[in-house]
Amino acid sequence: MVLARTVKLSEEIGELSEQILAYSGLQRKTKGDFDDKKLCEEFADVLISTLLIAKYVNIDVENALKDKINKIDGRYWFYNSLKVYKVVTCVMAQYI
Repeated sequence: MVLARTVKLSEEIGELSEQILAYSGLQRKTKGDFDDKKLCEEFADVLISTLLIAKYVNIDVENALKDKINKIDGRYWFYNSLKVYKVVTCVMAQYI
């Protein structure tokens, strides 16, 4: 099950990458034009797939985020991770 979800995550990252390339104007015309709704959908797909994998392997996502943000704050003084943490936990609280 975790392998299948990981493969699905790779697929979703590829689709998100295509939308980011389109957003940047770097995507081949054969792939289509940029669609802001599609970009949002693909971003959500990556987050959902990631959260499902975390749930499957018993990761406490909230604590993992706190630990990582603290680690990043120690390295990069310019990184305002407190705001990132507040946004992420607020969104996650509504869906987890």
